[in-house]
Amino acid sequence: MLAAHVKRDAISRFQWLLPTAIAPDAWRGTAKDARLDDPTVIEHGLGMAMMAQSLAALPYKTPLIANRLANTYKAALVEQGLTRSGGRLRIKPFGGELSRFVAPLRHLPDLSALPATADEAVSQFTRLIRRPSSKAHPLRHLVMAMWLFGSWKAFYKAYTANEPTTETLSNTGRAALRTKADEVQQSETVRARANALVAYVASTGASARAAAQRFSVDTQTAIQWLAAGEITIRRRPKKLSPDLERRIIVALEAGQSNREIADQEGVSIATVGRILRCDTDRIERCLQTRRQRAIRTHRHIWRRLLAKGRGLSPRAARLAEPATYAWLYRNDRAWLLSENDRTRLPSAGNNRRLDWDARDRDFAHRIDEYALESIRQSTTRVTFRALLQHVDGLGAKRHSLHRLPLTVKSIERALAHQGHKPQSKLIDD
Repeated sequence: MLAAHVKRDAISRFQWLLPTAIAPDAWRGTAKDARLDDPTVIEHGLGMAMMAQSLAALPYKTPLIANRLANTYKAALVEQGLTRSGGRLRIKPFGGELSRFVAPLRHLPDLSALPATADEAVSQFTRLIRRPSSKAHPLRHLVMAMWLFGSWKAFYKAYTANEPTTETLSNTGRAALRTKADEVQQSETVRARANALVAYVASTGASARAAAQRFSVDTQTAIQWLAAGEITIRRRPKKLSPDLERRIIVALEAGQSNREIADQEGVSIATVGRILRCDTDRIERCLQTRRQRAIRTHRHIWRRLLAKGRGLSPRAARLAEPATYAWLYRNDRAWLLSENDRTRLPSAGNNRRLDWDARDRDFAHRIDEYALESIRQSTTRVTFRALLQHVDGLGAKRHSLHRLPLTVKSIERALAHQGHKPQSKLIDD
């Protein structure tokens, strides 16, 4: 390839050189590698240019099918002795010979990304054989074809001779073998499960339905396995007895779920549903009873979470039992909100009760002490601002002095002793 010096659409382009006599001179002028004078490099470069020209000369929309390309490469590898007797690729010889073949091409500036080692050759080119469905750069296919066949004519002849029917028959045969092996393995697994189910029923006397649930199979499948194991299964009666139907109705009106009743009486869930739908009044009574039962259950769970022993807040209880909270919020929201308000933990903050009388006596005592100390030293002048600064907490209660009468009197005494006029605005209106 040659980096064009002429810009097209203001963007530099890379173009293939046709196999002419000026190509080697052009390569020498554009690259810094001294080995471009090597005849092997020139020969490989011209060969790649001819391969590219032949590929571009194919008729419009002529497809090169990935699977056929892979089979063509495999056939050539077999002829060159790069595969084992079973058809598997010989990795080390493949990578070594391919890396040696592309070594001259790597001296061309735009082909320097070709593999430099045998491992890189295996990584880049085995996907053309093992995973033909994966996308690969056309240059890799051209390198593979040139290495295995030497020319485009020999490659394309081998490609067109590789009929799709051969590939199809080969793949079909492999698929048939895999399917047969899978069927044998699957039948052995099923037989082992069937024997285990039969042994379980024989030893425990469980029903076919219980055994089917234990071994994760359909009930009819379990019945067939048990019949094959010569174990007699007691089938449910096709017609319900009046006594059984009466018990089911009583259980429905008691609020039990269809599944609970079916497990308890040994009938199907569909049978319980049919009995429930026979009477519209029965449906209403059943739904109401089930709702009341659910309310009692969820309320009990929520109260237990908020109990003093657990010490959970409503938020923590919601995180602990999200399903219970969601059901109550949708179906019993008024009770949920009232219960949360009733049991909500008090927050520690400004809502704590204050003993204003004790606070008043404490402020008055500390103001008197500060005033006496100031008089004794005769160095500090007692002012209202000084009292607010030196008596801890007094500044925060400046606007609440109407609730602190002893504090107000102590302030007035301290200011009067220093010759200040009594401040009538100590208490805000």
